[in-house]
Amino acid sequence: MKIVDRILLVFWTICLLLLILAFSVLPIARSERFYVNQFAKNNTTEKTAFTEEELQKIARHIIDYLYGAKDDFQYHLDRTDEDVFSEQAVLHMQDVKVLFTVGRIGSLVVLGLFLGLTGYFIYRLFSVRLPIFKMALWTICGVGVVIVGIFLWMLIAYLTGDYSNFFEAGFIIFHKLIFPNQSKFEMAITFPYDDNLILILESAFFESIALVIVLRFIIALLAIYSILYLLQSYLNRRPLKQGKTNNATTFA
Repeated sequence: MKIVDRILLVFWTICLLLLILAFSVLPIARSERFYVNQFAKNNTTEKTAFTEEELQKIARHIIDYLYGAKDDFQYHLDRTDEDVFSEQAVLHMQDVKVLFTVGRIGSLVVLGLFLGLTGYFIYRLFSVRLPIFKMALWTICGVGVVIVGIFLWMLIAYLTGDYSNFFEAGFIIFHKLIFPNQSKFEMAITFPYDDNLILILESAFFESIALVIVLRFIIALLAIYSILYLLQSYLNRRPLKQGKTNNATTFA
């Protein structure tokens, strides 16, 4: 069972990383306060001519739409008797909502797999010394290689392309990854500069949200890996069931 357990430990670690990512993204995406603070920081009222109260209601509407509480992304502003968002914005956000919904449902599936694998490993801990920390470390190293590859892709794109900054290059590549369909990708990156969706959710907004997500992910990852290290140290000192010691020694 050594190979099977090691493979399952890799899957368990991947599930853990995905859950850390989900819990880094979903709460901030649902935080109305974060939206409002960013609007104040970016002077969004001056750029859009919407009042602070109207922007807060629009933010609430965007959140409700992404989380399924609203079916239509379009928002009608009573003060001007006009729709806030363009047709392109509505169509693009329909695609974003699909991805967001898949991500939320996927997170629940991953959570179920993670809990199931955790239960299996708790059962196995009575008879073998599972190399939890070592396998988790190797797995994150593999994921790190992929991340470094994407980072280099972004860097090359920035150095060779016509981008105003590094984040813009990364933003375009991110959309290439999540929208492999060329028409959807082009629709996502060809908004007019004065489109209300772009003015409300501007690049500075996404830079801030990306920074928060990265910091939360790193902090959570370091905390969890510290716990795994301490757990591994404890398990290595813990006596196992009689008759299983030889198997446990060769496994670890």
